[in-house]
Formats: sequence, C-alpha cells, structure tokens
Amino acid sequence: MNRKLLLINAVMVSLYLVFGTLYYLLAAGDAYAEHPVFASLYVVFVGVHAVLVFLAVLLEWWGYAAGKVGPLLFANILFVVAGIELALLLLGPAVMLLALILNLVAARPPKIKTV
Repeated sequence: MNRKLLLINAVMVSLYLVFGTLYYLLAAGDAYAEHPVFASLYVVFVGVHAVLVFLAVLLEWWGYAAGKVGPLLFANILFVVAGIELALLLLGPAVMLLALILNLVAARPPKIKTV
C-alpha cells in the first residue's frame, strides 16, 4: 500500500466533501428558487450524496491511519454508490423531458374519419 498516494487521496476527497457539498447546495438556492419541489428533490439527492461521501471519507482516513485495506475497500464501494446516486440527479431532467414528450404525444386527440 502506497501511503503517500493514500494521504493525497484522503486530503482530496476531504476537500471535495467540504467544498463540493457547499457548491451543490449554494448553487441550488438561486436556480430552483421558483420551483420548490425540484429544489427539495435536489437537496435530498445532494444530502444523500454528501452522507455517502462523508462515510467514505471517514473510512478512507481510518484505512490510512490503521494501514488496513478493508476500510479502503468499503470506502471505494461507497464512492461508487455516491457517484451513481449523484448521476441519477443528472438523469432526472432527461427522464422528465422524455415523460413530457410521451405525454404530449399520448394526449393528442385521435383522428376521426368522416365518410
């Protein structure tokens, strides 16, 4: 295990946890001010992401301090889950746009044949 790289990684993810969470939460304030439902969903997604990254950072530092691989493996699993969870937030608008298009197509009145 390369402890220098592990220390650099632990510091980087710690900075991401602090500054990334602040950025995501402050960016949502202005963007979703007129849409409280979307703002609350955004905060929930970012909150879950922040909790998962926080747990992963704790395990990362524990693995570094103890020199064990087990906490690092679990931290990497949490990082993957947190990344997938945040990617779902980005997929949300695409799914909503697809749902809107399908609803508009489905709501078109049927053509009536006249004889």
